[in-house]
Amino acid sequence: MYIKIIGAFLVLGSGFALGRLIAETYKDRTRQLEELQHALQLLQTEITCRQTALPAALSSVADRIGQEVGGIFRTTAKLLSQGSGLTVDAAWQEGITTSLPELCLAEADVAVLQRLGKVLGGSNSTDQVKHLKMVQDQLAVNGQDAKEEQEKNVRLWNFLGAGIGLMLIIMFF
Repeated sequence: MYIKIIGAFLVLGSGFALGRLIAETYKDRTRQLEELQHALQLLQTEITCRQTALPAALSSVADRIGQEVGGIFRTTAKLLSQGSGLTVDAAWQEGITTSLPELCLAEADVAVLQRLGKVLGGSNSTDQVKHLKMVQDQLAVNGQDAKEEQEKNVRLWNFLGAGIGLMLIIMFF
């Protein structure tokens, strides 16, 4: 009898934990989009005010932001600094691809970042600032959508996880 009760609590706890885990991805996406906007603002400052070379600017930004988002900038800076002959776009795309498993971004978010690689480092600082602002604005719109999804889905997944656990308990016990 006690084993059944312990098993029931384990199943309920597992369902609840699974729901929380899925709900956290919605929160992570919102946080990472905000970090990306901040990182692009830092990059803009490095390019315009400090007039830092792109690999050094990317490395500086990577050191000042979170590990997951910083991976994009860190990998890109490393590839550009190695002198392997990669274009900025190819290094940026590789940075995104390498960091993507750690990120909770939607396809639309990744597409916005990929478009940035095509113009990054390819023109004067004024033009780059314009492109960085456009990407920041698009990420802000995506961030607003992510917040709306978060508000809707976090509570849903928390209850759904517990509900699935209860359903399994009823079915098997």
